[in-house]
Amino acid sequence: EAHTPLLAPLLLLLGSALAVLTVPLALWGHAKFGRHRRRLSIESEKVALASTTGSKSIAASPGLRGTLLPAIASTEEREAFDLLCTLGQEHLFEAWPPGDSEGPAKCRLLQQAYGLHTGYPGGLPAYLAKAKQLLRASAAGDNPFEGYVPTLADSEALDWSSPEFEQREVEGLEQIPSTAFVLVAGGLGERLGYKGIKLALPIDATTGIPYLELYCRWIQALGDRCGCTPPLVLMTSDQTHAMTEELLQRSDWFGLEEGQVRLLKQEPVAALANSHADLCTSPSDPYTLLTKPHGHGDVHGLLYSSGVAKEWASQGKKWMVFLQDTNSMSFRAVPSLLGVSAANAFALNFCCVPRKPKQEVGVVARLTAPDRPEMTCNVEYNEPDPL
Repeated sequence: EAHTPLLAPLLLLLGSALAVLTVPLALWGHAKFGRHRRRLSIESEKVALASTTGSKSIAASPGLRGTLLPAIASTEEREAFDLLCTLGQEHLFEAWPPGDSEGPAKCRLLQQAYGLHTGYPGGLPAYLAKAKQLLRASAAGDNPFEGYVPTLADSEALDWSSPEFEQREVEGLEQIPSTAFVLVAGGLGERLGYKGIKLALPIDATTGIPYLELYCRWIQALGDRCGCTPPLVLMTSDQTHAMTEELLQRSDWFGLEEGQVRLLKQEPVAALANSHADLCTSPSDPYTLLTKPHGHGDVHGLLYSSGVAKEWASQGKKWMVFLQDTNSMSFRAVPSLLGVSAANAFALNFCCVPRKPKQEVGVVARLTAPDRPEMTCNVEYNEPDPL
């Protein structure tokens, strides 16, 4: 990993829980921020992989490769075939006809597999090894924070009607010229019974204003008030990219300048068929691997690899505000959150609402253990009680 020490803090706003997070730009070079419980070294993954796939490997059989692969297969596609066999994914080829039959379709699947391999840190070996570890832990009911004791994290409580809140807002507005915004927008509204992107959902039944318009109007208003043009990046996915772009263009960018908004597309990851981490193909096309958008945490690595974080740092940006796709209340807290972060020189800052005991929402807590480093992080709602 290339470590680029960019010397400024950032602000992240995770809106579904009205949570705000700040991280130092120096961490972008690692692209693993916030994944303490899921980190695996690539070397250990390779060892685990070798111990579980050796007996199933058929990559060393040139006869089988010659039987199934078409003559038109490229070097990359042949590498992908060998890799999938080494990883115990030979079930993908069980129904393949021999030789050149269905050659273009076979190459299409292998090219897709090669893209999934090169698009993930550590490739498919790391992805599948990590998936198997997490699936085993889930099946066993393991708590990733076993041994830690949760306590309340240090915090600054603000009441919206207090003079302190208003003072933090004033201080935060001074930071807007040094602020950039990022909106994670990789999801559809399927669970809400909506067929389009969630950003196109109306914030209420009265105005019908979509979430994306609300966010753009807020950014425009903050920029007008502070005499600046805050940049906005939207992280999309294969499912949402075209619809998001069309909505912005059709709506004339909701008042923002075209160059003020940038779309970065999140690459998909392979879907898994079962707890053994077998890859799967589409029910309607056996030569297409099923894929899904990865988690929102991809945004950190994407901003780093695309050069956007470095570009913003060179422009003097000190803060980044991360927004969830459907939280219409989040912007009301942004100025005061920036003010709190600046006043305290925070490297990491969550903004939360109080959680009632047993309430099924995540909780930001300080976790301590005698033989492990202290952490302040979000803990899923079902994890604190066992501790």
